Amino acid sequence: MIATVIATSALLLLQTAKGSIEGVVINNTTNQPIAGAQVTATRIGTPPPQQPAGAQVPSGIVGGVTGGVIAGGTGVMIVGPNGAPVQPVQIAPARTSTSGQFSFRDLEPGTYLLRASADGYAQQEYNPRPGAQNGMSASINLAPDQTARGTVFRLTPGGTVSGRVTGSSGEPLVNIEVSLLRSTYDPDGRKTLQQRATG
Repeated sequence: MIATVIATSALLLLQTAKGSIEGVVINNTTNQPIAGAQVTATRIGTPPPQQPAGAQVPSGIVGGVTGGVIAGGTGVMIVGPNGAPVQPVQIAPARTSTSGQFSFRDLEPGTYLLRASADGYAQQEYNPRPGAQNGMSASINLAPDQTARGTVFRLTPGGTVSGRVTGSSGEPLVNIEVSLLRSTYDPDGRKTLQQRATG
């Protein structure tokens, strides 16, 4: 009987209290809620244990996200306490209610990357600067038994670009490729142009 009680107590101690994330998705232009928007969440690691006040924190990578080049492109690499890569965990996406509210429940403690998208809204933030948090994505550190409230995503309605291609005397030109370029910043903070579409 005593062994069963000890084993049950040990199991309860090993189980980590779960948390939740709540927020809203709104239209950046009108400040109205967006119903049916999709919010995705990816857990990229567990937070380091809290240190007592005045404790010395060892230097070096303890765990988290670090910039890097992945498969010929720019990206992030998630590393664990031993410096080894950590596999992100994708959480089932949530849809916003008619009041634009969303929630993720029963989440393990850790760092979560959230991203919101909706039909008819821009899929990328215009001109994001490196390291800046934008209206479409957020990073949240969730502690055990914590409810993170107040996450607000501001989506910008998508636009359309149209026009005519003409010659020097105003005649319409056919079979001309038109490219749409977007101004952005590379990982070093230099402003560049990226091709977004052709037509």
